[in-house]
Amino acid sequence: MKRNDQNLLEDFGRCIEKVSNLIEEIDPCIIIYPIKGAVPIADLLRIINPSISGRYNEYIPTSSTIVDTNQVIYGWFRNFIEEEHVVGEEQSIITIDEVVSGSSIVRASKQIRRAINDYGRTKCITNEDLCKEIVYHSIAIKDKRNERDGKGLNNGYLKIRNIGFVKEVDVEENLVMDKPDLCPLRLVRIPEHRFGKNLPVMDTYCINQEYLNFLNRFASFFGQDLSVVDLQNPEKIRQSERFLPEKYKSLENYLSTKQ
Repeated sequence: MKRNDQNLLEDFGRCIEKVSNLIEEIDPCIIIYPIKGAVPIADLLRIINPSISGRYNEYIPTSSTIVDTNQVIYGWFRNFIEEEHVVGEEQSIITIDEVVSGSSIVRASKQIRRAINDYGRTKCITNEDLCKEIVYHSIAIKDKRNERDGKGLNNGYLKIRNIGFVKEVDVEENLVMDKPDLCPLRLVRIPEHRFGKNLPVMDTYCINQEYLNFLNRFASFFGQDLSVVDLQNPEKIRQSERFLPEKYKSLENYLSTKQ
């Protein structure tokens, strides 16, 4: 590995370590990993902190490659909170998001907040009590390349960061972001979609050699043996699809609405 590559790996490793420390500090009831971006992050966190595998987690589809992204995020989270929240009990939730400009995290947070507020109204929970009962934060892995290129952060992102909604962790380069070979998850492609969009359901989960090599290098940096690491179970990702609106649960369902 070249020296510069080694430095980037070390910096990225320290970033994931800080994310792990924040999770322990916040001690959430639930971790929600956005797909597809946070899928490799989930494995890296398990390498650094094996105890994270014992925390309750779900996977929410937020990728811009997904059809009707806003509707999917809202519908998924609304169904999730209906099933998981008990009125009168406090529940802390975190998501782990990748940030370049911040627009994607703003999009997701708007729909999640809308789902929480609509849920509160149907359950006749006051806004004051709702803020106490459902505490939602995001840990943001912020890639600094955007700023180095002279590009600014989304104003909406700056706003939610400044009010403390986002816990930000900087990294020189997010080594797994926008690299298909470093994400084992493939979503179902909608045939002949004019924008090449996907459904928010898993098609395949394939750990290729490049991904394994990367995980091994990462594990070695932390003195960890990858063979004893409890990597995430793709079946858990599929189980999270139970919260999707029916329209998006299968290609058959989706296409039937277009006829």
